[in-house]
Amino acid sequence: MRHKSEILMYGLVLACVIMVVVLSLGCLQKESEETVPPTPAVDKEEMIIIPEEFGIYLDYIKTIGGKPRISDIGTIEATVISITKTEVCPDEIDPFAPEPTECSIEAYPKDLGIVRVDKIINYTAYSEQAVEPAIEQPSEGESIEERETTPSYEGSEYLSKPNLPERKEYEPLQEGQEVQTFFLLTVRPAKIRYVPINESEGGMESAQLAEEDTQQTASQQVEPEKKIFKPIPKEGNYYIFTTKIGNFSGIIEKNLPGLEIGTKFRAEIYYDGSLYIKEYEVIK
Repeated sequence: MRHKSEILMYGLVLACVIMVVVLSLGCLQKESEETVPPTPAVDKEEMIIIPEEFGIYLDYIKTIGGKPRISDIGTIEATVISITKTEVCPDEIDPFAPEPTECSIEAYPKDLGIVRVDKIINYTAYSEQAVEPAIEQPSEGESIEERETTPSYEGSEYLSKPNLPERKEYEPLQEGQEVQTFFLLTVRPAKIRYVPINESEGGMESAQLAEEDTQQTASQQVEPEKKIFKPIPKEGNYYIFTTKIGNFSGIIEKNLPGLEIGTKFRAEIYYDGSLYIKEYEVIK
């Protein structure tokens, strides 16, 4: 009888041990599942391969100074009062380049002048952009009238800004004002292009990129110590600027005939005390 009791007692102890082991293994498995981090999603924009022509345009914009990151925006009609055409060598912005005796490529155009603001069609101060959704602007390469039919993404600068840095002091742009102007696409004849990239090249399903959208992407590109600059492509007397890449059905092209003293034009602008103009439409 005693022998049977000992066997029963031993069985109960063994059962308790097995139960403890099973519970412990279950807890360890659950803890392991909770602590293993999920596989991070791949950001498709990190894999964007920038076409050479777009890269040349980015180098050009950086070389001439580009547009301000903090500015009022709007659409105006204006008249060219004066023009100053200059050139700048991109080698000068390469910190690894020796002092150049001559530019390694055809120098980039850098044009500025004075324009008179004849009419302000719309105008939004930088501080007011914080409470507005993305502003519908005609995309680069389309006319003012085409804004309703062509979707465009202009980048994070047009989105809500909850924490605005303080802008420099200047009065809002006024009609009749004559103001120093930087022509970011020159006053010389030029062609503006939007170039499509397929999914294998960039994985872009709906977005479009202009130069302001590529700062993070461009910074992720591995560059050699010695930057190799390339000249702006030309067709005859026309500079060719590839200003945007995206899921376009084909190449979109727009001609800019050039600006002269007395030319009247309509354009979207950036303003921070000086005026910055990209695309424009000559008006009669």
